[in-house]
Amino acid sequence: MDQDVKDYLEVGSFIGGVIVFTKGVWEYSAANKTKRAEFLKSLASEFDSKTYFRSKRLLDDFIVSKRPNAVIKNFIDSQIDALPCYNLKQTFRDHKTAAIVDDDELMLRREADKILDFFSRLSYYFNNGLISVKELSYFDYYLQKINYQRTNYAPHEKERLEAFKLYIALYFNPIDFERLFNHKK
Repeated sequence: MDQDVKDYLEVGSFIGGVIVFTKGVWEYSAANKTKRAEFLKSLASEFDSKTYFRSKRLLDDFIVSKRPNAVIKNFIDSQIDALPCYNLKQTFRDHKTAAIVDDDELMLRREADKILDFFSRLSYYFNNGLISVKELSYFDYYLQKINYQRTNYAPHEKERLEAFKLYIALYFNPIDFERLFNHKK
């Protein structure tokens, strides 16, 4: 009879251990999901902050201007809905071919750097499994803007987006961006 009690205690201990282990894994998984959600929320909040407001406008709020190099000072200080067209291919040129000395060019390059640095970090997080394809979809609108796969862009819009691609090729790792662009495939 002592052997039967011992056997029951061993089986009970084993079952208790399995239950405790399962509960621990479940709690770890729940805490991990919460941390992941907090991380994604912080990324989304950062991206939606005023820090990236002007950078995102470089991608989607340009209008055509009759003046080829219209002054863009209002872009810096105001919340206007549209910007004058600016020659971004010229602005995003390789600084080794021609020095960047114009204040407007410097400002535009800083704004482009901000959003592209953010997407570089996003690529790092995505490649290391810190964010998933589903979570990356929050940023799809601007990722697809930079990738410009549509064929129905207006000529000035296509030029602007091609300038971003050129800038990425010159100053960033294009492979990181290709992974972001192709994350749904």
